[in-house]
Amino acid sequence: MNLSLGFVLVIIAYGVVSFVFSQIVNSALNDFLLVSYVLASAFSITSGLLGSMALREQLSRRFERASGSSMFKVKVSVDGALREVEVSGNTTGGDLRDKVCRMQGIPKEDARLLFGGKAVSDSVSLKEIGAGEGDQFTLIKK
Repeated sequence: MNLSLGFVLVIIAYGVVSFVFSQIVNSALNDFLLVSYVLASAFSITSGLLGSMALREQLSRRFERASGSSMFKVKVSVDGALREVEVSGNTTGGDLRDKVCRMQGIPKEDARLLFGGKAVSDSVSLKEIGAGEGDQFTLIKK
């Protein structure tokens, strides 16, 4: 690769990182994950030394999870039985509770959703509480 092409790629990578960082400044987790993904991609493009496709895919999945744009499955324990439910990071606690209640035929007013032993608010997103692929929730009847 000639020097001027490398310089142009570095300038482009810097511009992308600056733009992306300014767009997600409200969330420290998103900042870290997205900047890490962009920097790893820029490093790979400019030097070809990243070499690990698995690392690149892992960073991509973490970014998708943090941004709430990808679907993933969580487990919900209801009366001792585990149910698998597909959600996104933008799904709220209320959405998940309603979905499981419909699946189980339980009135939503009669159920509470717990994550890590704590009640999940109807208005909080799964991304905000740090839930991800394979995490377990508990639905208890009031």
